[in-house]
Amino acid sequence: MQVAIQAWLDKQCREISGATGAVVLVLPRNSTSLVPAAHWPTGGLPGEGLAAAAKAAYESQQPLSQPRLNGAERPTPLGPMISCPIQVKGRTVGAVAVGFEPNVTLPPQDVVDTIVRGAGSFESYVRQSSVSAGPAAGTQPAPVSAGFAPSDMTRTQPGAMANASAPDPTRTQPGSVAGATSAPAGPSSGIAGAPVPTLRNEVGERTTELPGSNAARILQLLATVEAHERFTEAATAFATELAVTFGCERVSVGLSGRRHVRVEALSHSTEFHANQGLLRDIGAAMEEAIWQGATLVYPLPDGAQPRVDRAHADLAQRHGSAWIGTIPLVKAGRACGAITLERSSAGGIGRAELTLCENIAALLGPLLEVKHAVDRPWPAKLFGALGEALAPFFGAGHLALKAGVGIALAVLLAAALIPTDYRVSAPARLEGEVQRVLVAPAEGYLKQAHVRPGDRVKAGQLVAELADEDLKLEERKAQSEVSQLENSYGSALVKQDRTEVAILGAKLDEARSQLALIQARLQRTQVQAPFDGLVITGDLTQSLGAPVKKGEALMTVAPEHDFRVILEVDERDIADVNIGKAGSLALSALPGDTFPLEVNRITPVATTAQGRNYFEVEAKLKGNAGELRPGLLGVGKVEAGSRSLLWIWTHRVSDWLRLTLWSWVG
Repeated sequence: MQVAIQAWLDKQCREISGATGAVVLVLPRNSTSLVPAAHWPTGGLPGEGLAAAAKAAYESQQPLSQPRLNGAERPTPLGPMISCPIQVKGRTVGAVAVGFEPNVTLPPQDVVDTIVRGAGSFESYVRQSSVSAGPAAGTQPAPVSAGFAPSDMTRTQPGAMANASAPDPTRTQPGSVAGATSAPAGPSSGIAGAPVPTLRNEVGERTTELPGSNAARILQLLATVEAHERFTEAATAFATELAVTFGCERVSVGLSGRRHVRVEALSHSTEFHANQGLLRDIGAAMEEAIWQGATLVYPLPDGAQPRVDRAHADLAQRHGSAWIGTIPLVKAGRACGAITLERSSAGGIGRAELTLCENIAALLGPLLEVKHAVDRPWPAKLFGALGEALAPFFGAGHLALKAGVGIALAVLLAAALIPTDYRVSAPARLEGEVQRVLVAPAEGYLKQAHVRPGDRVKAGQLVAELADEDLKLEERKAQSEVSQLENSYGSALVKQDRTEVAILGAKLDEARSQLALIQARLQRTQVQAPFDGLVITGDLTQSLGAPVKKGEALMTVAPEHDFRVILEVDERDIADVNIGKAGSLALSALPGDTFPLEVNRITPVATTAQGRNYFEVEAKLKGNAGELRPGLLGVGKVEAGSRSLLWIWTHRVSDWLRLTLWSWVG
């Protein structure tokens, strides 16, 4: 792939007149930064700023042009640059940037069009180059190289079919990167010394197609499997065709059972169950590959990752196989079986052939497993599933499981037969039996707060004050008016002017009434506690000087030792709660103590809150309340008769099922 991209860039630069340098950046898989894949000319260095221009085109997802920079803008003149993103199957995978001579102000439009058309031809050019680089038809498979390590199970997926062709020259192998051309270091490009990336995962899988010979093999195997309705026939034909295709003496197909892998088919044979030793050894080799989740090759090639291959060695020693390869079959991310290939010659099969075989297994393995499941008759499927589920209870062993099931059945039987007290449980809150809200007597400003929530108060105790300066001024004014009117009234009496006496007497009464009203308002600015109790709400210490409106709640006072309990009983349980029933209360603040209570009122209207309907049930605490405080939360339980434990545990579900069934069929 590296060679194909460099060839594409060389071809484009030869067609662009006036180009002085070019670079191609790509984004490899599992990476977040662009890296150089090719540059032109190959013997020199990429032009300054080309990498930045390519990154800008990649980020903007459109062609960009950068004009010439010289004079005051840049001490060293820099020619114009044209950059364009590169797409593969509609996805942007990189960008190309081309630089020109500093004496060019801006390249002609036909040059820009050539660069854009060239970027559009990137995908087809690389695909054609990858196909033409594959092995020629009729060539012999290459032997396993010293550096070849069989892939793990993650490669045996249908998505890997794009690489079933000949080895990709950009595949990361020991020594493959050493001969690759490194990206030259530019003075300010930011990519100096970066190694040339492997492009197979990012571009190759999207552009490389299967050669006709490999595609024909896969189609032939698929047709062979689909031509047989019965699983045994399909698996045998598949194994035989696979043996002929890859020149193996024996190919085995096995599927995972409940405990072990069962060999279901052997190539060139329909009656193979007599040789149990061979089947047991092949099954052990398959289990070995499935357990490690990887394709296993025996003998292990030089330089390959070490694997456990004891079962493969036993199979080769006992049955004369010089080369063995086992490929797991994977369905939905879970190993469902394996394929084992055996050769009597020590050469084995080539790397490309083994990769093709892995992809065949990834494609056809799930199909074979589905055929095996479908081939079973439905009674066998049903009884097989029941047998697998019940086998631990009736077979040998599993004593702990059997004992646990026996104990569970005994507990359920006892729960169904033994009655016990049933109590309705509901969230509860504690409130004062009487609560008095102290409000602002008139509009004004808060002057002082003498108590806070939690403080005890006495009847008549001053708890808050409102600003009274304006009222005191009005009081003085009213007193002055009363004094003047009294003097005038006395003078009128001396003069015995009846008319004047009557008028002044009326005005004097009015002034005295106004003075009394002002004095009453002054007295009401002193907010006092109505009775002995506890302040439960209204912290005014942070609101001194704030305006208040007439009737605005300032604080709430409740008796200190007289409480009531409010239970929020769910609508499904309200039928079991009656007035006079006893119960108990446990508070979150005192979880170790319970307080007796008695139901004395049930609110006849439901309340909807927090996604549920409930009825408020009022109960009175019996006995000494101790140091309780209004506002405490907890759980209350009310006695509701006797029920079995099983009913108590399951009545919610049974009630829901009855209601649901009635809504469907009632």
